[in-house]
Amino acid sequence: GIVKSLLSAFACDWSDIADRVYLLASEDVTCFTIANPYHIVMLFSAIAGICLYYPLATLLQPQFQFKDKSLDIKYDPSYLILYGQGELLFAGATVFFGGDEGNVAYMLLYILIFLCLSLAWLTYSMQPCLVPEINRWRTAVFIACAFSGVGAVFYMYTQFEIMAWAIIFSGWGLCIFAATADETRNQLYK
Repeated sequence: GIVKSLLSAFACDWSDIADRVYLLASEDVTCFTIANPYHIVMLFSAIAGICLYYPLATLLQPQFQFKDKSLDIKYDPSYLILYGQGELLFAGATVFFGGDEGNVAYMLLYILIFLCLSLAWLTYSMQPCLVPEINRWRTAVFIACAFSGVGAVFYMYTQFEIMAWAIIFSGWGLCIFAATADETRNQLYK
């Protein structure tokens, strides 16, 4: 979204520094040159945009959910603020590590796995929603997404596509089974 677009002003390709450093989003833009200050203006505009938009989006948006009476599912504001930080981390990672070549793709997948497991732990420990089923399934989806990342890393290292799909589908199946079993157990003890 908006933050990813603003962050893309900072992502330059430094692979051929002897020739020129250019913006990853547009090879026509040369980074950090006084002769053509378009990138420098873009940087200052992005800094201003991030300073104005990001605090409002992450700190005020969680408070607006309580004003909207049509929302049935509401979360703890501190959880939404932490979730917003996770979104920022992943948006920045996709901008700076979004290439599909070599170690850059591995780095993006490792960040994805770490972020999904962190958000799963955060959801499980905070129980931010008043509806327990939402917390349970949200935790399960975060863990299942981490399994998808593990399957992708396995495929990138080994090129065994069938095994990678087996990791992904077994992980998703395990998460669905665990969440369903936990929900059934909780309904039995009500």
